[in-house]
Amino acid sequence: MNRHKVQVYSGQIKFLHEYFEDYRDDRVKVEVERLDKIGMVLAVETEMGGEETVQYLKSLFKKTKYGTALHYSFKLLE
Repeated sequence: MNRHKVQVYSGQIKFLHEYFEDYRDDRVKVEVERLDKIGMVLAVETEMGGEETVQYLKSLFKKTKYGTALHYSFKLLE
């Protein structure tokens, strides 16, 4: 099992935080490690590699009602 840290930035971080807080599915387990005014750090447990994990998380949020309306970025930290 791989453990990745992913930095997420958004002017509306509240919506991303609410979505990813304690998120789990058959591919990932997500915990919010740190929350700031415009960003957060996610700790992600998965079998996927780092960049694949980032793309997967982006695709998950993009499918939500805010996913196409908000501007946000994801960056692999480790």
